[in-house]
Amino acid sequence: MLIPQFDSTSSYRGDVSANLQQALPGGAAAGFSGDTNDDLKLEWINPSVVVGTVLMVVGDKAVQAALAQTSGLLFTPVCFSFGWVTYALSALMSVYGDGRLLPPPDYAVKVFNLDSGYYRNNSNWVIARIVRDHESWMSSQEDKSNKSIRIAIFEAKPNPQGANKFTYNILHVRGVVVILIQLAIAAIPAFITNGREWGPLAVTSFGTILALAMGALPQWSAEKLPNRSGSKATFALTAGNGSRDIMIIKGQGNCIDLEEMAVSESPKKGQPWTKFPRFSFIRRHSFQPRAKETFGFPRGFFITYVTTTVIAVLWLFVMISFAGMNEHTWALILVGAVGLFHNTMLGSMERDSKYRNLPLTPIDTITAHKVMDGLMDLEIKK
Repeated sequence: MLIPQFDSTSSYRGDVSANLQQALPGGAAAGFSGDTNDDLKLEWINPSVVVGTVLMVVGDKAVQAALAQTSGLLFTPVCFSFGWVTYALSALMSVYGDGRLLPPPDYAVKVFNLDSGYYRNNSNWVIARIVRDHESWMSSQEDKSNKSIRIAIFEAKPNPQGANKFTYNILHVRGVVVILIQLAIAAIPAFITNGREWGPLAVTSFGTILALAMGALPQWSAEKLPNRSGSKATFALTAGNGSRDIMIIKGQGNCIDLEEMAVSESPKKGQPWTKFPRFSFIRRHSFQPRAKETFGFPRGFFITYVTTTVIAVLWLFVMISFAGMNEHTWALILVGAVGLFHNTMLGSMERDSKYRNLPLTPIDTITAHKVMDGLMDLEIKK
């Protein structure tokens, strides 16, 4: 058997280089030159498809947190960004599983009903964010002395828009501005090529529509809003042992039922939908609301079930379309980066409790160097 021999003067190395150029997507046009300086220059001028498709699947946590933070209305200011493909698939798995869209709480909280003496381990994302943001606010307000316990006492105020409705605010205006900026960036390739490179604009527009459709699902409101409101109970919210902050809320007949909200049922069941007239009806004999059903599911959840399935498939089409572009991929990468920055800021920002349908009026703050002293002062003022 003869084994071919190659030496350093043969053209073998050049043949391999030529073959690799043909094998790579786009051939020689893909930027393979064998020179690092040239390769890096070409990559930064026109980032490769591999870079873009990899970025499309990172950042799903930012997308989920942004949706949880600002959803509840027909328009949600969460825009097209990296991470949507992965999030769409994970949301589909969650809906098929426990039926929820809201993420699990990212801050441990215990909810005490001071009137009945019962407490609940919180499983609601909204309550966790209320306590997290309150503790951050308290830390910014206190003096430099280190106190062992801080007890903030609030009274619940009447909610002008009602307990089962959100209102538009400045975040929605900013969302519109970011979306317009993204569309303007995506339109640059089409502008400089006289309309030939319309791919980035098409992908950005279609991705924006999918993002807005996901945020418009009524299930976000079903999970974020309480089933009962007008509570007169007094609640205590705290992270538990080791935390020095306690949040006391006097219901005064204006408070959402935090105890019930902390252990709310899955939207797969009918109870979370009974607070919406369009998704429920009143029983003739018992006069109790009951969720309307479609194919055995609550109608609102059935909408989520179908919509998340369709959106997940369409996001895969978006990623395939991205992979089919060889020119001006920098525009889509810049669009995704702008969207990811915006969504990350949305998901992590602190918000006043009134934007979570819990308007409060602070009435007193108790601080003490010893925990027992603080609890005794609270008992006196209660």
